This record gives sequence, C-alpha cells and structure tokens, in this order.
Amino acid sequence: MSVRIVISALVLALLPLASSGVAQADDSMEKAKAVKEEGGKYLDADGNPTYKIENGTVDWYTFSGYRRYHSDCHVCHGQDATGSSYAPALVNSLKNMDYGTFLSIVA
Repeated sequence: MSVRIVISALVLALLPLASSGVAQADDSMEKAKAVKEEGGKYLDADGNPTYKIENGTVDWYTFSGYRRYHSDCHVCHGQDATGSSYAPALVNSLKNMDYGTFLSIVA
C-alpha cells in the first residue's frame, strides 16, 4: 500500500473529529461530499480524498485510516485526537488545515 493512500486514509479517519458546531458540521459535510470515485477511493469537488458512508458503513480507505490512527497515532495523540502529555491535540489543527498542508506534515 502506498504512503499516499495510507495518509489519505488517516486524514479521512480524523475528518469527523475536525468539525464542531452544527453550522460548521453542515459546511464540512457539504465540502466533503464525494463527487467522484476512483477504485474505491472517493474524492470531493476539489479532488481531495474524502469519505463515503453507505448503509451505516464507511468506505474501505476511511476504515483503513481509522485502523492506522488507532494502531499508531492514538498512543501519543489520544483516542479522540485531543492530545496528551506526549503529543499535541490534532482536532483543532485539522479544523483550519487543508489536505495539502496535512499531507506535507505527515508525509
């Protein structure tokens, strides 16, 4: 599995943690709406990876990112990405960060 796919999956796993408030959640949901699919990978209107929920189940890449975060990252960043004494919170960072910036930091 390529690093880019893993990072995309990680972003998708953390995406639900990034929104707070009903209005912001509505905006985020609209922006994150999948408009294109390439081999099981869903993309938003800007071409950034996003998630798709169908019949109460997320797509494979989103679930893979969730598993990746909880196997490696949550130990330091916390179960809900709220931070710990070892690493900073990720929730607030993701609220104002676009996919390209996130990718440049994590990759």
